Formats: sequence, structure tokens, C-alpha cells
Amino acid sequence: GFTASAVCSVTDTPPTLLVCLNRKASVYPTFKENKVLSVNTLAQHHTALSNLFGGKTPMPERFKQGEWHTLLTGSPILRDAVVSFDCHVSHVAVGVTDMKESWFVKWRPYRGNIENTPVAMNEYLPAGQSIALGVQHAFAMFGATVLAPLLMGFDPSLTMFITGIGTILFFLITGGHVPSYLGSSFAFIGAVAAATGYSGVGSNPNIALALGGTIVCGIIYAIVGLIVMRTGTQWIERLMPPIVTGAIVMIIGLNLAPVTIKSVSGSDFDTWMALVTVLCIGSIAVFTRGMVRRLLLLVGLVLAYVIYFILANVMGLGKPIAFDQIANAAWFGLPTFH
Repeated sequence: GFTASAVCSVTDTPPTLLVCLNRKASVYPTFKENKVLSVNTLAQHHTALSNLFGGKTPMPERFKQGEWHTLLTGSPILRDAVVSFDCHVSHVAVGVTDMKESWFVKWRPYRGNIENTPVAMNEYLPAGQSIALGVQHAFAMFGATVLAPLLMGFDPSLTMFITGIGTILFFLITGGHVPSYLGSSFAFIGAVAAATGYSGVGSNPNIALALGGTIVCGIIYAIVGLIVMRTGTQWIERLMPPIVTGAIVMIIGLNLAPVTIKSVSGSDFDTWMALVTVLCIGSIAVFTRGMVRRLLLLVGLVLAYVIYFILANVMGLGKPIAFDQIANAAWFGLPTFH
């Protein structure tokens, strides 16, 4: 009654599997005592079932999901599994688990082919590829991290400072198991604008009101997180199925669509350049492979930037790129605290 951390084939003569399980899991004592283990290989549509068996749901509740039947050995078999079979447990070895006993992930270098082998959670790419992907991620998060506070009348510099602190805390708390950047959320834009009466220009005069609401949302979010840690995610998936969460994301995107349209509608040249940028990124996604495809956003932006520079700065067809503000900007600075 568990989702294994990893299952891999060791040898074909005789057929042997290595099954990894955290020994602090609730099912470990039963696993250690049993002499027979049934393996059910799940398909993509079994994701919810896999999450259920990988969580802290009581064992009887787990087997209420799906249709099961029992083999002569007494092993439970899922009727619509991709493949199911029994294994004889020949040996149980006790090792050290990364998550529970050393907390932080023990990283190792990635040695696969990035074209067809995903990078595991505890693997890292060579320095050059890691830096390139980091720069691309910075570009990907920068627009939202700066645009969201501007639409709410906040200071973008302060927003980036706080999101950096939040990301470091998140990384430490999760032990490096979730490599994610915690940026600003577009979900707050409508609520902040309505609650503070922000006109959309300049600094928000009611930042204190918006901050108070944000803190309350953070507390509620933390409480929900603690509940999920204890009960699993199944109730959230039932409460908010993909059709609900997808609709929410779509509504947020549609509300922000006018901002995007306004940004690219300054002139005919700006509109065409926006289309060229989309075509550059799309072409890289379709016609390239390997690491270049993984860097499609970064490479596409660089290509579009070069095209814009040639057309605007060299040929004079659009507003030239001005580098004086970048040259005169300070290398270091402090955000304004309100």
C-alpha cells in the first residue's frame, strides 16, 4: 500500500527489482515483514492514485480508490494497471535516506542525454549549462516579478528583495527538494486594486491596507500547507479539479491581456517586433533539439533583440535602444521600505 520512491531493474537472470522505500514511512514495518510484494505499474491517468498512495492517507482509504482483485498469493492487483506481477522479497537492506536523515538533497552530476533523459531532482548540469538555464529563468521570472508590483503600485526593487528572501527560506525549509523561485503573484492584482482604489499610476497610497491583506493571505496559505502535510493533496484535487484551476489561470491571463496588447501597440513597428519575437521562440521550439531547445526562451529573446537592434539602431525603422540609462545606473542599491 505505498508508492515507491524508486523502482529499477537490476538483472534479468533471475529477474530482480530494487525497490526504494523510506523506512520511516508508515508501511515500512509491513513491507519488512512480508515475503511477497506485488508491483502495479501505473499509467498517466493514475496520477491521483499514485499521490494518494504516496501520502499519509489511512491504508483502508487508499484501497477504496480504483478496482482491485487478489492473486492466489493474497497480493492486491489493480485491474487497469499497465502491468502487475508478484515479487519474492529476498533481502531488505537498510540505508540512509536523503530527505529524512540528511535533510538536504545529496546532489550528483547529471550524466545522461538531455534530449531524452530528464534531469533528476538531485542532479545538476555542467556549470555552463546551469548558468545558461539560470539566466533564462531570470528572464522568465523578471517580467512577472516587475510587472505585478507596478500594476499594484508597489516598488519593484522591494518586491525583488522580498521574493529573494522568500526563495532562500523556501529552499532551506524544503531541503532543496523543490527548486522553485517564489515570485510575485498576479492573483493579487485585482483584489489589491479593488481594496485600495489604486488608479494604476504611480505609487499606491494605501500600501498598508494591501500589505495587511497580503499577510492574512500568507497566514491562511501556511495553515492550508500544514493541513496538506497531514492529510495529503487528494481533497484539494477533489475541491479544485483541473477544470477549476485551469479556469482561474485563464481568467488571470485574460485580465492581463489588455496590458500586453497595450505594450505592443505603441506603433506598427512594435507590433511587428512582438510577432517576430514570438516566431523566433516558436521556431527554436520546433526546429531545434537538445540543449538549444531547453534554452528556447533565452535564445529566442537574443535573436529578437539582435533583429530589433539592426532594424531600429542601424536602419532607423523604429525607436533605437538606449544604453545610457543602463550605463548610468548604480551597480548596487537598496530598495525603498514603506
